[in-house]
Amino acid sequence: MGAGVVASLPSVSPGGEVVVGYRPWKLRFEAGAAYFAPQSWVVSENPNQTADFSLTSIIGRAGYTWTLGHLELAPDILVEGAVMKSDASGAGLTQNSPHWSTWLEVGGGAWAFWAFTREFALRLGVEAAVPLSRPTFKVTGAGEPRVR
Repeated sequence: MGAGVVASLPSVSPGGEVVVGYRPWKLRFEAGAAYFAPQSWVVSENPNQTADFSLTSIIGRAGYTWTLGHLELAPDILVEGAVMKSDASGAGLTQNSPHWSTWLEVGGGAWAFWAFTREFALRLGVEAAVPLSRPTFKVTGAGEPRVR
């Protein structure tokens, strides 16, 4: 399944997500994992100085579904654990934060499912999450970064 992320990486990033779900009665429980395309930042004043970021997450969702024939609508709540890897390189740079950082996010969203069979469905949705903490990636000796 396709996925995208805004604000966790330097710019909007496409990715993919694998989800397994369980539907007792009208409830929907899901567990999944997502990986987003890595990104690099280049320092404007010195193109030899870069920072590389990659993001992976584990997601749990719970929601209630309304069924309209083959269509299901499901608002949900989510808990997401994220892991980001960062690397800074270039002359005169020192990375002051760990190369691996983790944080927890909570949020919600809404999904629409068009079921081909009970086991398989086309899904379209949107979610928003708020981090409960945010790692800081500090690199000294760098100017203003730009996405490359």
